[in-house]
Amino acid sequence: MASQTPPPGKNSSIASATTSLNSDHETTLGSSTTSKRARTSTDAHSPRPRKRICLSSASDTTSHSNPEEEPGNNTLTLFAEEEELYERFLAEGPTLSNHGPRTRRAVEDEEKHWISFCERRNLDPVNLLRRCDSALFKVYLETRLKNSRIRKESAIVDYWKRLSMVYAQKSATWMSQSVLFDIRNWISTYLTPRYRLDTSPKEKAGIYIEDIAVLLHHIWIRDEQQFAHERLRVQLSANLILAGATATRPGALIGRLLYEDLEFQVFPPVTRGSRPLLALIVDLKHIKRASGSSEPKRFAFREDDMLLYDPLIPIMALAFCDNAFVNDLTGPQDVYSFVVPPEQDRIRILWKQEWLKRPVFRDIEKTANGPQISLSKPLGYDSERQRLIRLGRLIGIEKQLEWYDIRRGSGKKLNEK
Repeated sequence: MASQTPPPGKNSSIASATTSLNSDHETTLGSSTTSKRARTSTDAHSPRPRKRICLSSASDTTSHSNPEEEPGNNTLTLFAEEEELYERFLAEGPTLSNHGPRTRRAVEDEEKHWISFCERRNLDPVNLLRRCDSALFKVYLETRLKNSRIRKESAIVDYWKRLSMVYAQKSATWMSQSVLFDIRNWISTYLTPRYRLDTSPKEKAGIYIEDIAVLLHHIWIRDEQQFAHERLRVQLSANLILAGATATRPGALIGRLLYEDLEFQVFPPVTRGSRPLLALIVDLKHIKRASGSSEPKRFAFREDDMLLYDPLIPIMALAFCDNAFVNDLTGPQDVYSFVVPPEQDRIRILWKQEWLKRPVFRDIEKTANGPQISLSKPLGYDSERQRLIRLGRLIGIEKQLEWYDIRRGSGKKLNEK
């Protein structure tokens, strides 16, 4: 059936109006739905609120500009959470170096010299340091040189480096490059020629295994001089063996080993009827740091056929002397009497709780009964170095021996292999 077309006139107007109304209604509903969907989509992917921060090149202060303003070259736009980080990092200031304990002690010592220099002149050390006056630094360094036995240019350069570290700590900023450049040039062009400072490089000799053998032989066979306490002789021998075997820095070894860093282990004998085997585990924890952290190193030593080189003997002797074993072992016969059970591969010999945090190598202290070994004072590096120098002179070595010479000798041999 064919459709009928309404005649023009009123009915046509009504139809048009109806059509327009329906069309408008549909459009309105569609727009409403579309807007709702758009809002939902916008809510899900809406950008995080941002804030503009005005950066000032003249000072470190910041001010928040009007968000409606167009950003310029000195305006930074950040998210809200980034702004919190920005404000926190701005308040914290520059990040200073994370120095190791030895460097911190050196910096603290230099700070004491600076404070003494200022107090003798009734000056405020901190405010004077923050002035960053290169002329004043020169006065300090020359006074420091006059009142010391410094003969090496490298020594006064080290003192200046430490003072610049003190400045960084107190000012929370780095010293001006112009001041650093000025002082470096002034040391080499003024202090060195005026006081005839030695600029020759330090002699870096090496002590090799053959040299250690001669030193150990003299300690136990030929040395007729007495130590302040004969325990010091045993400790010197153990330090020589461990330094040569580990090729480690002296600062990680001398006076730094605690009983908790050592462990004796008993293993079953290789053949039935023979005595058990003994091993010594050494954990070196005070290793020089790299990238802000240090990684401890572990070494394992077995009994050596050459008793002169065997580190187990002097370490065990020190432990027996201290009565540090938890089983109250009194001699090697007690250690070698252990029988490893068949279901185990070894027996770990433990230390008494009160000895775990005590140093193995300890220094002497004066008492009413004469020099005695301290229970807590670690062996000093300087005193142990003097014993090494004395030992070198006794066997005819002109050079003042250093513990680092052993590290150089051992490292060179390792590199050659």
